[in-house]
Amino acid sequence: MLGEKKFWAFFGTGLIVSVAYMDPGNWGTSISSGASFNYALLWIIWLSSGMAMLFQYISGKMGIAGYSLAEIIRLKWKNKNAVLAYWLLAEIAILATDLAEFLGIVVAINLLFGIPMLIGTFIAIADVLLLIVLTQKTFRTLEYAFILFVSVIGIGYVYEIFITRPDLGLIAIHSITPVLRPEMILFAVGIIGATVMPHALFVHSWLMKNKMNGNGSNVNGLKLDKKTALRYHLTDNVLSLLIAGLINAAILIMAAAAFYNRGFEVATIDQAYRTLTPLFGSLASLVFAVALLSASISSSITGTLAGQSIMESLTDFKLSPTMRRLITRA
Repeated sequence: MLGEKKFWAFFGTGLIVSVAYMDPGNWGTSISSGASFNYALLWIIWLSSGMAMLFQYISGKMGIAGYSLAEIIRLKWKNKNAVLAYWLLAEIAILATDLAEFLGIVVAINLLFGIPMLIGTFIAIADVLLLIVLTQKTFRTLEYAFILFVSVIGIGYVYEIFITRPDLGLIAIHSITPVLRPEMILFAVGIIGATVMPHALFVHSWLMKNKMNGNGSNVNGLKLDKKTALRYHLTDNVLSLLIAGLINAAILIMAAAAFYNRGFEVATIDQAYRTLTPLFGSLASLVFAVALLSASISSSITGTLAGQSIMESLTDFKLSPTMRRLITRA
């Protein structure tokens, strides 16, 4: 399948969704978990990544069938006031989720360029302008951009793993051996909560529906029936979320190898950045910050798209996609 040109024309939606699983919230929980408990909670990352694959596969399957998750809710709920209330609550939930992505951009800008966080907040708002530019012609441009975003994050963590030299034996053991002591419970819940993201379920079905153009006849200029699309979707979904799972695992592994074994208590992203410099040099912290910026911008874009998808599917507001994105971001 990976050798089929049609698959690579289809591939990309899973990556847009996958960045929701490697956002700054994941960075914070994985770094603090690795720094506090070594590799002990690595199995939780693999478990939650498997859960995410299942949920996202079902969500994308809805889109191939011609419905977004929010549309199904609207069809099932006949009471318009209830639907409107659900929309408002969903947007508030996405706003709360997007706060981590937004702060991730601000923190990354501060770490990279020394720009005060107050000024950085105004710069971070401009990420919606990047989204508008990337989707001006087709969503395929956005998919290409996400390939770049995920590549930057992935390459960054390959480098971080290389320089921190983790214990491969312990990684293998804790990947398959569940360990959960009382003091680990909040961290384990945090990893699951930061990995399985409800807004990603909404946006995946919506993106897939738009990609299929309602009937599966034209995907990025190629003829594609729904049966083939479902097969491609499964591979796209598993591959994209496997990459996300590997990156999340790499964050925890890096924190365990760099901080736990040296007795450093690191609980936040900026602490990790500042601790990496004296341990492994300025290049290590630079790569860390660039990867953070890439993860924050891409996951923030996904959050904005999720807000747009819910507004578009649950309300009758006659607004252009650009206006919907600006309202969602505001």
